[in-house]
Amino acid sequence: MAVVVLATQVAAASEEGKPEPPVVHPIPGNLPISEALNIEYGELVRSFQRLQSDMNNLDSSWNWNHPERLEEVNKQYRQTVMSQAYDKNAMVHLADGDPLGTVLRRTKALLEYYRAHESLPTARLDAFAKKLAAVEADAKKVPPVEMTEDFIGYYRQVYSLEKQYRHMRIAQFRDKKQLERFREAWAKAKKERPADPRRPLFDRACAVRREIVMANPLLRFDAIVCMLEQPGEGRIMEQGRACWGQRPLGGGPAILTNFKTNDAKALKIQDVLAGVKVANGRWKGKPLRGAFSGLELSYDGKFLLFAATVDRMAWDVFRFALATKKLEQLTDSPADDFDPHELPDGRIVFTSTRRGGVGRCNLPPQSATYTLHSMEPDGSDVVALSYHETNEWSPTISHQGMIVYTRWDYLDRSWGAAHHMWHCFPDGRNPRNLHGNYPLPHSSFQEENTPFEDYHDKTYKITSGRYLRPDAEIGFRPVPKSHKYVATAVGHHEGFSGSLIMVDPSIPDDNVMSQVRRLTPEVQFPESEQRSRYGHAEHFYGTPWPLSEDFYLCNYLYGVYVLDRFGNREVIYNTHGGPFRVRDAMPVQARQRPPIISTATWQGKRRNLPDHKRATIKVVNCYEMDTPWPENTKVKWMRIVQVLPHLNTKEGGGRTYRGMSRFDDSVGRMPLGVVPVEDDGSVYCEAPVECALYFQLLDENGMAVHSMRSATYVHPGEQMACIGCHEARQDAAPVPGRPKAFRRGPSKIKPEVSSGIIPFSFTKLVKTPVLDKKCLPCHQKHNDKYPPKMVADEKTKRTTDVNSAKRIPDMTYWSLANPKWVFGYPGEKNHCLRRIGTGGSRTTPGRLGAHASGLMHVLKNAPQHKELKKTLTTDDWRRITIWLDMNSNNICWTNNDNDAIKKQVEGEALAPPIDYDPKNPLRTENDRP
Repeated sequence: MAVVVLATQVAAASEEGKPEPPVVHPIPGNLPISEALNIEYGELVRSFQRLQSDMNNLDSSWNWNHPERLEEVNKQYRQTVMSQAYDKNAMVHLADGDPLGTVLRRTKALLEYYRAHESLPTARLDAFAKKLAAVEADAKKVPPVEMTEDFIGYYRQVYSLEKQYRHMRIAQFRDKKQLERFREAWAKAKKERPADPRRPLFDRACAVRREIVMANPLLRFDAIVCMLEQPGEGRIMEQGRACWGQRPLGGGPAILTNFKTNDAKALKIQDVLAGVKVANGRWKGKPLRGAFSGLELSYDGKFLLFAATVDRMAWDVFRFALATKKLEQLTDSPADDFDPHELPDGRIVFTSTRRGGVGRCNLPPQSATYTLHSMEPDGSDVVALSYHETNEWSPTISHQGMIVYTRWDYLDRSWGAAHHMWHCFPDGRNPRNLHGNYPLPHSSFQEENTPFEDYHDKTYKITSGRYLRPDAEIGFRPVPKSHKYVATAVGHHEGFSGSLIMVDPSIPDDNVMSQVRRLTPEVQFPESEQRSRYGHAEHFYGTPWPLSEDFYLCNYLYGVYVLDRFGNREVIYNTHGGPFRVRDAMPVQARQRPPIISTATWQGKRRNLPDHKRATIKVVNCYEMDTPWPENTKVKWMRIVQVLPHLNTKEGGGRTYRGMSRFDDSVGRMPLGVVPVEDDGSVYCEAPVECALYFQLLDENGMAVHSMRSATYVHPGEQMACIGCHEARQDAAPVPGRPKAFRRGPSKIKPEVSSGIIPFSFTKLVKTPVLDKKCLPCHQKHNDKYPPKMVADEKTKRTTDVNSAKRIPDMTYWSLANPKWVFGYPGEKNHCLRRIGTGGSRTTPGRLGAHASGLMHVLKNAPQHKELKKTLTTDDWRRITIWLDMNSNNICWTNNDNDAIKKQVEGEALAPPIDYDPKNPLRTENDRP
């Protein structure tokens, strides 16, 4: 095999104070198959150790998410996993006795599958069965080894050393002596393996298994292409493509041939880009010697698409022709472009930071918001498919021609609520969640709660549904000849590997696990299950490529493997402990192209076509929903709210963003206005375009009765249509009939009040025109009676203002922004989903905003406000209502400009630096018919 030199930059200086020369990394070779068997054996031993442990001795400290269910969870966890397994054979059974027993059982299950499906000739199956029976016969003569503490402890020690050594190599650990000590300790431990008379039989059984696995007719292709990628196990999902300074450079696409061999040295590994120079762009005439990410093969099997970065400043999309070896740079901008995938019509969908905005959890060096975009095959005509305000990942294409991807849905709810499965048309229209977007509980109101009470000190009695399912799911792939998808269950803070799952969107979603089955049930879901001793929430599996519903290519640790539903796993390419993780393995062969769906948006080169009409929104019946509607409540208006991306790069998640709101993680927003709702629940109106939106349903008093906690958007020229509000996805469309709103032209967006909304400002909207004029004089009189009185505590020596509790709000934002008075959905803090009254993943109709605020209650009902009510005009009430319905925010937007934030707090209407046109603040297409 030819050795290809790839450079890795090392930032540390040498002992002489000069920069170290680039470290050279050859393309890793293939380790002996025995190394993979050692890893598997140790993994199975650890599984038996967990299986044999007493569940009642499980440390309760891990179960902090639902302590009230500790005993139940401890007793039922493994039974639950067994019921959720795609195939129970993939579990380790106590009756197996030892790793040999597990391999024999799983291999027999595979043979039985071949027979049932007539996958191979009977004579060949009989030959395999005979070999397997011979191993079984010999195994009966040798009893299983006793799983003593020393025996198990050895395999745990080897695993720990191996893991530490691997992580140190990945991070380009600078202390070479310490790195060498770990390497030596690992090598020494491997030589001191305790005696196990059945271990040779285990190796024999695995050899027979390999023959059977590699005989699978679904493996009748000649080559596999894969990507040698920078590993990055600990990356937060939001920063999944950030270039960390210590990550190794190099890697790239590789093609594997002769992969069914029993001799690891016979595997042929071709560095696809060896000797190839870029044909165009900034690196024209130069080889790619940077970092690589993602890999996709065109439907005709002739081109590779991937992302690479040379200067660590930005990712760009490249295309490589396998036949001609032409390497083209398709994108070249300051933005990051990655995750490319061919669309059925030949365009390319990819993920990009061009949309603008910054992620909520800001860790250096990069955390820009990235969403779906598309371009022509030559890189021209780039258009945004998504205007979502948080991140999106890994687009793929369904058999129906739709884009399927992962979206981080994060509007007015927990950061950990949802990073799950969405789909949209190839032009970006109609983004809908297919699965998993609304974890339990949907509502966090208890029966005894009143809509306006203070829930701040209430007991958290509710179990968070985040811990009852995968924390996040990524890398969806449609299964051939099936409506199912394979994907990887990962964690928000845990990178892009974890446990493999099968998702069936055709099953009604119970918001837990009804649509999900575990393909690798012995590997727990990272983050949501990682604290249990039963299983290991490690970054083991990733990037599954389905050959069928039952067989898959995938990466396991740092190599490429074949995996089946029964848990049989055979190595193809193993670089274990090397500087790269091998990902995105797929057969080099053509596959069926999905159907082409006509474009119905007018962006890019289509923008000025004569058939470009004004974008609109239609709702058939807003009362059509899957939750109870408040009795005797009628909807009069629909409010359209624009969501503004976060722009502050200096604060991380869980904080109040630079004065944005009392409620952490609350996003910037502007209520653009309202449109009428007909008495049959229908809506037809003009649409703001190219920005994130959500809608609220208002009663006759202009108070929100229902609100989205997810964002959508409308493209230029799009005619957006919805059946209802959170209607069940499996429900049929309503009985044909022309809704009242559709019998007229589209309504224009009507402003609710004259000022303080665009841009939004608490001071300008409600404080200056209402509170300071009509509330402050009386409050000030009361507070003057209780001036600050500082008293020192004899024990703590601290001084406190003993009169502070007697004073009432002075109409400043922070005096009012208390859960006792205002309504706001919590974000990262305050127990998120489980917070009584304001938690949950969805809105409880009638129990939000002004309707659920203590302030509105006392204004309308407290005796001391009887005279005040007479002075408040309709406009005053509407201003207070809008503020409370807007999550009680303080200002419109934040960034790193302290002066701009201060001016907004003082009431200056500063235009947002993103998604705002002062000439057309409503963003409707006034220039189109």
